[in-house]
Amino acid sequence: MRSTKLIPIGTVALALVVLSASFASAQSETQSTLVINPQIGINAATLSNNAEDIQNDANVGWQIGGYLRYGKRFYLQPGIFWHYMNTETTSDVNAADDFKFDQKISTIQVPVCVGFDIISSEALVFRAFAGAAVSFVTSVDENEFIEKDDINSTQWLGRVGLGLDFTIFTLDLGYDYGFSNFYSDETIADAASDDLDISDTKIQEFYLSVGLKF
Repeated sequence: MRSTKLIPIGTVALALVVLSASFASAQSETQSTLVINPQIGINAATLSNNAEDIQNDANVGWQIGGYLRYGKRFYLQPGIFWHYMNTETTSDVNAADDFKFDQKISTIQVPVCVGFDIISSEALVFRAFAGAAVSFVTSVDENEFIEKDDINSTQWLGRVGLGLDFTIFTLDLGYDYGFSNFYSDETIADAASDDLDISDTKIQEFYLSVGLKF
């Protein structure tokens, strides 16, 4: 009777461990991951317009919120932020009728971006992202020149930026440009009741945020 050689149990176990490890490694390379990324930061926003007699300067604002990042090297990044911007508006129509006021505006901002990891390692990730955001105006610090009804309640923005992940810490630098007209009216009256053209006023903003990722 021919004898049958049995494969040692240890060899079978070792083969199973190697196969399982190989499968897990392959899965980790292809499966998407979800990153939770709360952030806080500052911004500098100004307004561009075609009124020669109006100048807009940026004051420091802030934002707090976060992103969800889903994907691998390419990823989708939706988010939500409580956003506060502060700009200084000055008119120099003539010396007698010059005016100056701050526009302090709070919004809920909802960005959706796509991104790509340019450099990706366990400890360090350098990434780029682009997308769009919609802002809903929640409050305006009203004064004699500006009221909440003077500003469009919904603002559409384009967004581009660069990000850096170092272990669990993140740093984002971005730029937003408004697609929507900032004001609901096409003109604003100066102190002498002369109408100044603000029909093509757009938000331009740089922001810097730091955060954590989980």
